[in-house]
Amino acid sequence: MPARLRGAYESALPGAARAVAQALSRASAIEPLPAVASGVTDPQDLAAALAKKSPHAREFAADVAESVRNLALSRAGAAAVWPEVSGNVFEWAAGLGDPLVFFEQSIVDGHPKHPLKRTRRGMSVEEQLAYAPEHRPEVGLVWQPLPRGREGVDWPFGELPLHPWQHEHLAAAFDLPPALPERETALPLMSLRTFALLRRPGVHIKTAIDVHMTSAVRRVSHAARHNGPILSKVLPTDYRGSGFAVLRERGTVAALGPDGSPSPSFAAVVRRMPELPEGQIALPVAALTAPTPHPRLFLAEAVAMSGLRPAEWWARLVETLVPEPLRLAGAGIGLEAHGQNLLLVVEGGVPVGLLYRDFGGVRVLDGTIPHALSGDIPTDDLGEVHRTVLGSLFSVVLTDLAEAFTANYEIPGRRLWGAVAAVVDRLDHPGPLLAALRAETLPVKALTAMRLADDQLDPIWTPVPNPLAERR
Repeated sequence: MPARLRGAYESALPGAARAVAQALSRASAIEPLPAVASGVTDPQDLAAALAKKSPHAREFAADVAESVRNLALSRAGAAAVWPEVSGNVFEWAAGLGDPLVFFEQSIVDGHPKHPLKRTRRGMSVEEQLAYAPEHRPEVGLVWQPLPRGREGVDWPFGELPLHPWQHEHLAAAFDLPPALPERETALPLMSLRTFALLRRPGVHIKTAIDVHMTSAVRRVSHAARHNGPILSKVLPTDYRGSGFAVLRERGTVAALGPDGSPSPSFAAVVRRMPELPEGQIALPVAALTAPTPHPRLFLAEAVAMSGLRPAEWWARLVETLVPEPLRLAGAGIGLEAHGQNLLLVVEGGVPVGLLYRDFGGVRVLDGTIPHALSGDIPTDDLGEVHRTVLGSLFSVVLTDLAEAFTANYEIPGRRLWGAVAAVVDRLDHPGPLLAALRAETLPVKALTAMRLADDQLDPIWTPVPNPLAERR
């Protein structure tokens, strides 16, 4: 631990422990897990109680302890590198070369519901300070000559970009050449292994990194490389035309391993930000509930800049977030519309548009598009399509935003969800989707139960009360 952060880190530990304990307590209340005795508030005691029937209990306990330590490190490190911001943070960010990077790196606490918020198994403290977005580093990507043995689609570069952690830890085992002295400087986005390139505005590179974060090792699978370019062709990519677009995955590449198959550890995807009209900026929806340097929440800064009354701003927000994901779900495409994948576009603080990125968690009903998809994205279960969008956009994103709005402006949740219901009711939904929207419960992923299961990536869904049900 660097001496400059030691005091702040130790001060941040109690709050980090409370945050992880709160996530575990929430899981114990809604997920299919062993019961926990009332009054248990220590994260390690909660972890032991929730995992007592799992063969993964010891590993889970270690991950919870790391989550507390790393969350404290993230909070201490982020506080040390906050930029000098005067006045409204949205006005200040609009003057930056790439405002999106600032907002991405301002999300310090990680996943809003997962107890393993900042687990980065395999990364040291020094490596987190060097690579994690909340510490605002500049990272030198390692560009390797494209191997002769490779597989890819429309790869636009003459080299394969590697995360420097990946090169340092796997170069010897895979007989990689040394890193070149000239490295292209990049800025990590909130997922840590995805970067904005300083020399190429609007270009984002998703790299592979063999580090276990929350529930998965963040490699780039064959399915991810196969599906992204296909879905980029069937989903809208022209934001100016409709106010909604996906970040096009225009190219992919993977080196072939010794067995001749593409290696998910040496693969990359390149994305492209759509062009936004002048005066509009994008930020991850997850940033709205993060604190600014003031330390008001970003959503409060946006409301203040907009000049709208809070209830009016909320109405504009749900008008922007809800229609397009539901339209696509009705057409058979379920977006994993959580706060990292959704980018809100604002103008003068007012929500005006929506972007979506990352196709890994999308579900597409068989026969919806005239292309073959790989992995677990294609499904013959229409309910899985609906669960994907409802369990992210409604059960997580809108719930978190409504709770933050009530806390900031004392607007009752019933009134906020009434605005959501008004948007839902005026849209034309197919019968099955409408029934799911009006059901007594909504689905949400049981993230802790999934972490304790043998297959951590196989979704486990659990029901939570549906705030829209009373509007039937």
